[in-house]
Amino acid sequence: MGMQEWRGVKFRTKFLKREVPQDMRIDDLRYWISRYGFYNLCQPLSGRSYGNMSFRIKEGSNEFIITSTGHDFRENIGDDGFVKVLKCNLDKNEVEANGLEIPSSETFSHYIIYKNRSDINAVFHGHCMRIVCNIDLGFVSTENEKPYGTADIALEVEKVLGKENFIIMRNHGFLALGKDIDDAGKITLRAYQKCFQ
Repeated sequence: MGMQEWRGVKFRTKFLKREVPQDMRIDDLRYWISRYGFYNLCQPLSGRSYGNMSFRIKEGSNEFIITSTGHDFRENIGDDGFVKVLKCNLDKNEVEANGLEIPSSETFSHYIIYKNRSDINAVFHGHCMRIVCNIDLGFVSTENEKPYGTADIALEVEKVLGKENFIIMRNHGFLALGKDIDDAGKITLRAYQKCFQ
């Protein structure tokens, strides 16, 4: 499959299996998707609300399940809205996956985090200007602004990753990194509430 510039995806997806991933934790992601929608943590772009969430499939593996691209977090996401990512090749700009839809445009950033941080098992990405514009509250930020959905922005995240659990992607959005799905959600809400103190 060629480049999927539609829906903001800038990499090629090679599907090994065209099947919906099965994992009970997908329902936990659905809960936090609804929370993100409620708190407007994926602010609308062109009338839709965008973000992405993933979790590591098993310890010792960099495979993960992620939301597919272009979903509105204010609406219910069906089973086909989740994709199992098996491998990412930033040099070739390619993702290998199992699923029915294209994985999220920020798949490379999720992959970089799982590759570098064995303690992280869930990654949430959202867009909230109240958070992004409050770097002075002590949030760690990428140094340079890079185009979203690219290997370049993922590598910017890698530079500041360290042991951080909440990262601002300069002039774009944020990443919450958790030991599990609920932890990533709670880290997000603490950062959001900090903006109101």
